Amino acid sequence: CTRRWPGMVTENTIIREVSKCVFAQQHALTVEDIARIWLSVNAYIAASLKRSRSVFIPGLGTFKVSHRLHASCLYPAESLFPVFIFGSRFSGQRQDPLPPGHHGGGQ
Repeated sequence: CTRRWPGMVTENTIIREVSKCVFAQQHALTVEDIARIWLSVNAYIAASLKRSRSVFIPGLGTFKVSHRLHASCLYPAESLFPVFIFGSRFSGQRQDPLPPGHHGGGQ
């Protein structure tokens, strides 16, 4: 399934579209099955990132934790934030950051 969506893509959009793909249909995966798989993968990635471990998904890319040094205060502090790095298959594609206050996912 390859399709381009204008604007922000939600979890529900992804789940619905994946359930229409040939693989899902060949294996009789329902929308609920796809949602359970999506939630399980999300939980695994989140747990790995909380332990500062990267997650590589072949053909897609890598989720990892990055460090940001805040030097604007008297005592510089370091914060951690999640990053997704597209795999080489997507070279040349723009990876725009999310708008301020948006944390991904969503319904």
